[in-house]
Amino acid sequence: MLSDAEKMPLLRLTTYASNADHAVSHIKMSFTKDSKSQVEAELSTLVDRSELSDIQSESIAGLFSQIIREIKASFNGLPLDKIIFEADLNLLGLDNDTMKITLRFTPNTLAKDGNENFFEDLFENAGDYEDDQKIEHAVTNIVLHLKRTRLRSVDLIMDNSIPSDSFYQFPFSKRISRKLADIEEQYEGNSLNIVPAINLNFALTQRRRLQFLTGTAGIRAKLIKEKNNFELNSVQDVLAQANIALSLAETGHISAITLKTSGRNQYTPVFDLVTKQTSLESAGAIDLNHEVAKTYQYIFRMILENYSYPQFSKGWLQSMKCSMKILSGRFVLNFDSYHLTRFFGEKTVNDIKNDLHMKAVQFSNNAQIKEIDLTTKDDKVLKADLSIDALTKQKMSVKGMHLTDLNADDPKAVITRTFSLTNSGYILQKERFVD
Repeated sequence: MLSDAEKMPLLRLTTYASNADHAVSHIKMSFTKDSKSQVEAELSTLVDRSELSDIQSESIAGLFSQIIREIKASFNGLPLDKIIFEADLNLLGLDNDTMKITLRFTPNTLAKDGNENFFEDLFENAGDYEDDQKIEHAVTNIVLHLKRTRLRSVDLIMDNSIPSDSFYQFPFSKRISRKLADIEEQYEGNSLNIVPAINLNFALTQRRRLQFLTGTAGIRAKLIKEKNNFELNSVQDVLAQANIALSLAETGHISAITLKTSGRNQYTPVFDLVTKQTSLESAGAIDLNHEVAKTYQYIFRMILENYSYPQFSKGWLQSMKCSMKILSGRFVLNFDSYHLTRFFGEKTVNDIKNDLHMKAVQFSNNAQIKEIDLTTKDDKVLKADLSIDALTKQKMSVKGMHLTDLNADDPKAVITRTFSLTNSGYILQKERFVD
């Protein structure tokens, strides 16, 4: 069974949910190899409350304990660093159909005779786990976390929301492990100065081959803005790093771009990648010629000019995201999100209410704050994140900044509350509890 220390975050969540009188709608609990645990939970004011009683907490802890024992027995000898459980909750407890289990392996302790051997051992043990477990959990995905020329960690995922009838307990082809080792070797062959941080998510539902699904590429090069445009050389540096991610994903193409402020007149982009679906979509590396660089220079400028409010962002970090696709040979951008973020440290909610109110007044004739996320610990505001609706034409008339329902804080937990805009003010919609 789990130790009392490992169960404590779950019990603290139970107490907090009861005191706040909010329903726990989603739970995520992680266990490290040195027996430390952490709980993240989403609480909602919009769904029926489930009594997370001590009996249900013990039941959840018992289930996790059983699965952990089976996992450790099956993957013994491999560098298993963390086990993460995630599931929705309903009135009866955990919804098993939404259960997702992530096994995180760290590469610093991998066998020194090559990581292809590690991947082969990983899939051999995964097959043993599927054969031996008491509760059916099929291996569905593998995620590579690559950063600074190294494979930092590997996530093996069992997602119950994916139907497994067609592949459960089928053996894994060695082509999969060889391909993963090739991806790692290709990434590690890049220079530290140009390599982006890349996450790649592959499906394992086709046990004979690796299928790229989604990914992200956090670019280290900065886009430098001069006057009304970005330096073309900085655009080319960004695209060269994006190509590293695209070459690893092979069937991937850029589906969205996020620009984040990174100093005065500097921005860092993050590219979202998805697998190519049709013959009409482009995939693979970007052709690094002058015209393509000018096209992306224009794309970055349009994102900044059309979907941000730099005149209102003083003292706040900007993040703007647009989805991107190609129609009839032309790039089409669609607004996804615009956020302003500020870290406060040791301020109370009352201390920052005036800042938030002034920000709302600034936006009143241009856009509106549709959501406010306040992250607090022990009644102190650590961070505020404002989600700006840059495209809304019909704006709500809201008087004041009424942030309600800020009671029942847990002094040790980090709690993020989301307030959504309504005609009655900003009303608490959900909470995120991390202990």
